[in-house]
Amino acid sequence: MIKKYLIELVIGLALVCAIGLDASFFNKETSHTLLPQPTKEEQTGDAMKSLLLRQGLEFYKKRHSQYPEEIEAVREFVKEQLRDAWGNPIKYQVANAGQVYILTSSGEDAELGTKDDVRYRSDTSEVVYSKRSEIPGILGTIAFLFLPLSYLFCLVVLSPWIFLRRVFQQVDKSSSRIYVLLMVLMAACPFTWLNLIPMAFGYRSLQKKNAFLASVLFLATNISILILSYFYFQRFRSA
Repeated sequence: MIKKYLIELVIGLALVCAIGLDASFFNKETSHTLLPQPTKEEQTGDAMKSLLLRQGLEFYKKRHSQYPEEIEAVREFVKEQLRDAWGNPIKYQVANAGQVYILTSSGEDAELGTKDDVRYRSDTSEVVYSKRSEIPGILGTIAFLFLPLSYLFCLVVLSPWIFLRRVFQQVDKSSSRIYVLLMVLMAACPFTWLNLIPMAFGYRSLQKKNAFLASVLFLATNISILILSYFYFQRFRSA
């Protein structure tokens, strides 16, 4: 059953990607949301590695040969109280006779000393996150990659193959159904609207003398899609 409708499933994934492209293209401010966003743990780690904070602490150590006992000593560099992504204060402490400073976030549960704490040590310059299963993140990344890959497959491989079969009258019930689904996919995204022109001609039987013209038109529209895609990604990078 799954094997029989595998192509339809791929087209369905491509359709989800096409709708996502629509959302990002027409709303530049939210286009970055198509990309995986940093978790609150990662946001907290970035706050702990703040350049201003490190500069202030290193400046203090250079003058006093050790890090300050209290973060208030570098308040001129850090105007506001350090907080994690959950809004809780980040704890500051020194170790090794003032040669190392440690920043600790209490994590989502707002309790220090639990498994979801986030910790940063100046001697390693690394943020230690809570140990969580990486399987959901891996599965999410795989699913995210499948969307654009399925979209590219439909544009570059499946659509030309089905189109040419249709134009040269090598059709069956299965390819006709896929052809209709591909037309729905092409209609879902402005990038591929041009492809609907030759596909509309190819939907009905063409005389062989017109098959070559339809194929050239299909090739030209695909080239225009590549050009449009280039300008889109330029816009996406500047978002």
